[in-house]
Amino acid sequence: KGLDSLLVAQALEDLDVDWFELCLQAKEKKYGAERPKDVKEKAQMVRHLQYRGHSMNVIIEALSA
Repeated sequence: KGLDSLLVAQALEDLDVDWFELCLQAKEKKYGAERPKDVKEKAQMVRHLQYRGHSMNVIIEALSA
């Protein structure tokens, strides 16, 4: 029941998932392709994407794209 964190991390790396692309798709599905207009909208997008399980560094990259 207790999994070694190193095994989990290695398994996730082996999946070869493009986390940036998944985050970008989630953002565009909810908000469209436009960048956030103001700080309030950016914060809302960040919260939504964090809730969906994306890491902060990937979220920032996706919001800048």
